[in-house]
Order: sequence, then C-alpha cells, then structure tokens
Amino acid sequence: MANVEKALATTRAVLKDQCEEETEDLGLPVRGAIQAMRATHEARAAQRNVEADEAERLKRLERLNTITPLSNALIGDAHSNWIETPHSSLIGMTPREAAAQSAGLLENATRLLHNLAAELAKKAKWVDELEREASKLFSRPDKLCLCMTVSDPDLPGLASPSVYIKDEQTMQQCLVL
Repeated sequence: MANVEKALATTRAVLKDQCEEETEDLGLPVRGAIQAMRATHEARAAQRNVEADEAERLKRLERLNTITPLSNALIGDAHSNWIETPHSSLIGMTPREAAAQSAGLLENATRLLHNLAAELAKKAKWVDELEREASKLFSRPDKLCLCMTVSDPDLPGLASPSVYIKDEQTMQQCLVL
C-alpha cells in the first residue's frame, strides 16, 4: 500500500509539474497527461543541455580571448609560432588548445607565456649590449647588421650571434668571434 501511495504522490507531482521523475499511470485515465509532461520534461532537459553547451562554448571563447591578445602583446612576432607549438608542461597541447580546454591549463599557459616574455626581454637586453660593443669594432652599420644576423660556423648550430646570445658569457663568446 505504501508503494501505491508513493507512486500516486509521484504521479500527482509530475502532473502538477513539480517533479520530473518517471511515473506510471497506475491504471488511471492520465496516460496522455503523463506523456505530455514527459515530453515537456525532456524538452526542458534538452534546453538545459543546449544552454550548458553554450555556456561552456562561451567560457572556452573567453579563455581563448585571454591568451591570444596577451601572447601577441607580450611576445609580438613570436606570438603565432608560440601559441601553435605544443609544450610538455601543457600535456603536449598547444597554448591555444590548453586555454580552450580549461581554466587551469590557461593559467599554466599564461605562466609559460610570462616566462617566455621575460626570457625574450633578457635576450633583447644582451643583443643590444652585443650590438653596442660590436659597433665599436665595425665602422659601418651594415657590416654590424650582417655580423649580427648571419650564421657563424664557430657558434653551435651555425647560429647567428643575435640568435645565440642569451647571457654575458655568450655575449663575450660572440665578441671574441
């Protein structure tokens, strides 16, 4: 008897649109009404799913709209290459994919970006210092530019001095050459 009372209470709640549980008509003339309410509940569930998917899409877009302009602002020309290069600290994903995936991975990508920007700023400082020192050795600016940008067989990987330099030690090595 308690089961029947519980089933009737559930059926009543469904018909009043107070719950979305599955119910039976228990032989009562409410089969059509129950089916209509099921259809209503299924439509609402589908709408909630659509809304949840749209909310997730907007969050993903917001995360992408965070990393992309930040990357462009902090590292400039290196932006497009960096944002599309997989990184081991991002579980092998590109920063763009990581940002789209989750807020936590966006934080990791942002941290990587700030580290890269700091490295690039440090490198730019040493390149400027090398150019200043090397300008004392070259009478013409075009020769200085050529020396800074052309591959040097005495540097690892045939790098140019402007690519190779990263600190005072590598700057001194380039000046010797």
